[in-house]
Amino acid sequence: MTGVVFLVAGILSITVSITAITTNSLLLIVIIKNPLHCLRKPSSGLLVALAVADFLQGVIACRNLAHDALEAYITGTYQIPGLRSYQFLLGVFTFTFEIMVVIALTMERLVAIYFPIFHRIRINFKTSIIITIALIVYSVLFTFIQFTSITPMAYDMADILLHHLLPLVTVPLVYAIIQRRLTKQNIAFKTNEKSEFRRQHAERRLASTVRIIALLMLSTLTPYFVIIVLMSYCGSCDYSLLIKSYLVSLVMFQSNSLIHPFVYGWRLRQYRNSFRAVFATRWLRGSGRIDVRMNSISAMKIDSLTNQCPDRLTNQGPDRWTNQIPNSLTNQSLNSLTNQGPDGLTNQSPEPE
Repeated sequence: MTGVVFLVAGILSITVSITAITTNSLLLIVIIKNPLHCLRKPSSGLLVALAVADFLQGVIACRNLAHDALEAYITGTYQIPGLRSYQFLLGVFTFTFEIMVVIALTMERLVAIYFPIFHRIRINFKTSIIITIALIVYSVLFTFIQFTSITPMAYDMADILLHHLLPLVTVPLVYAIIQRRLTKQNIAFKTNEKSEFRRQHAERRLASTVRIIALLMLSTLTPYFVIIVLMSYCGSCDYSLLIKSYLVSLVMFQSNSLIHPFVYGWRLRQYRNSFRAVFATRWLRGSGRIDVRMNSISAMKIDSLTNQCPDRLTNQGPDRWTNQIPNSLTNQSLNSLTNQGPDGLTNQSPEPE
């Protein structure tokens, strides 16, 4: 039975790794290209950091877990990477970075809801990139602290307190505070101007999206946290059962890296439309169906498609998702089409001599 657990864990880790690498790579391409010019908000910078963390989870953590689990299936024993090993170093870095990014996203939403004016003036995309760099530096420093004179027990205790217990306590508390604030603002939202209402609705939508991300992290981090504590401080527990539980909980936590991009596409329209702008139009151009796509966009009304993007998009050419064609050119094209025969030649009769 233990061998089956190792095999399943290895296969699942490979699946998570491939899916996380693919989806997060596509997401990063969309954010970098920014085709609709609406992905340069403060939250977008932190979502870039989360996409990078998820990508690293797929490249490093999931691959290492798949290797160790499949090796344990062959040998019959699973060896947890020890302190100061390269696998432990990479695992600590990716885990710490992902946890800290989710905490940063949570705090950014708190500032946006409670201090909207300060957030709109002081917090921008560049600020979020600086925060991301700071989180990377912190994760690297914490990873290499184990090479100092710190004892393994003290290092494990610091890791449990800072990157397991702290998010499990602070993230739900912060979202309870945010929800209380949003509840009080419901009446104000209904009385605001239309443009302000739409902006506040987008903020609420983004807050709920980040809340879903945090909820996924907490639901998968909790069993992992319990297993880590038991493995560290429960000497009378069944170690074989703890190893199986450890593998299952670790695969559950790493599955967040493949779920996050789908959450963006499901909840945030600007990401969904930007993805279509980057990839769908290329396929349509290659298949000769671009005119059909342009007509469907016209039917959907371009302003509703990009209601969270700058208005200048609606004044750009066909490369920017508009189908504004001069009336004279349209009428001329239609007349030429109606006068063509099946072979592409005109049906005009020859003039009498």
